[in-house]
Amino acid sequence: QNSAISLRRRLSIESSTKCERMDPFEVWASAARDEVGEMIARLPAEVEEVSQKVGALTEVGLADVEAKFLASTDPGSPETNKTVVGLVSYAREAMARCVRELRAIERYISLHVPAAEDGNNFGVAVQLETVKVVGERRAKIKELLDKFVEYHKDRAGLWKEVAVKSSTEELSSRSSSSEAEGGKTTDKNTTKTQSETKKTAPTPLPDALASIAALDAHWYFQVVFALEAVRDAKIACIAAVTKNRAKLERPKGEGAGGMNMF
Repeated sequence: QNSAISLRRRLSIESSTKCERMDPFEVWASAARDEVGEMIARLPAEVEEVSQKVGALTEVGLADVEAKFLASTDPGSPETNKTVVGLVSYAREAMARCVRELRAIERYISLHVPAAEDGNNFGVAVQLETVKVVGERRAKIKELLDKFVEYHKDRAGLWKEVAVKSSTEELSSRSSSSEAEGGKTTDKNTTKTQSETKKTAPTPLPDALASIAALDAHWYFQVVFALEAVRDAKIACIAAVTKNRAKLERPKGEGAGGMNMF
């Protein structure tokens, strides 16, 4: 037993010493390979989840979705559209995760770019083209993500046109009285202030109410389009990595070094 413990300690020390001697780029490249491998393994389940979500959302047409939202829009009781708010949050999280993962793929490829030299650069060309494809997809998803912050701001602006407005009005009254005490008459003045809140509820224009429902329906389907973009970006980028993995990790072929030229 003691010899087994001693062996484990020796192997642990040797492993630690080896890690300390490793090129940090090699350590990062190894971690990047593991991360991309996990993405590849997760892809089928993620594609299935998004496809089911999109399928469920598109079972109802845009006109029906908009009509449903219009029926629940009450100018006397402004509130968020919980359905759309939940979907927007779900889509933003999916897009943010997609941007991070595509950046991880770019990092994975960059860490395997070899030192610059003449000849035998076909593998490097594959790396650069794949990075370009992934980068373009990432930029489009990031652009979509940035636009999603507009939903609440736009909806708040529309609600201002139709929501019941309230104002507070103060009413003051003054009274005076006289009191006789010890042969002297004293005048007393009393002022009473009362606050009264008044609500004004002008009849909203039908188009004003319709604009809120239309905005909600618009963002409902923006979520659909965003989820499709995320799904398709992951499929395209991970397919490019899977099909060219040997070239991406060993652009100069078997046995050649593949460390960063940057």
